[in-house]
Amino acid sequence: MTDDDKTTPIISLAAKRKESERDFAQERADLTKELEEIGVAADQLAAITQHTNAMGKMKAIACGGVHDLRAFWQRFYEQRRAAGQRGVEWQLDFRQWLEIWQASGHLHERGRCRGQFQMCRSGDIGPYASSTVRIDRMENNASEGRLRLERQAGGVTACSS
Repeated sequence: MTDDDKTTPIISLAAKRKESERDFAQERADLTKELEEIGVAADQLAAITQHTNAMGKMKAIACGGVHDLRAFWQRFYEQRRAAGQRGVEWQLDFRQWLEIWQASGHLHERGRCRGQFQMCRSGDIGPYASSTVRIDRMENNASEGRLRLERQAGGVTACSS
């Protein structure tokens, strides 16, 4: 068979665009369904799924892909639940929580082990709110918690080292 005998499929640009739009619509539908299943509120769902770039691809709030959203939602939910169990007020919605983590640059370094990063409340007091939290290493968060407990027990003043 010579090169002249081979047939070359011709794909029109319009057909490719239509296929891409179908793929994007399916991706958005899949993401919407998955987020609904894990309990994302309707207003947050709309905000998450409407983020698209000029090419029409899902940005997923620039967090590394659609598949990471479920894991991030679970981490958010776990942190919110744990705060409630400790009697700490929670004032962040999923979008705010994710944006704080993204701005820190340490989203994929979250954890409870030495050297990993945690969402910390300033002085380990007050609610989890955009104005009272920062992302810091676990060691710093743990030492703040110990200082707060010592102050509550009357052993250390706020000015003590």
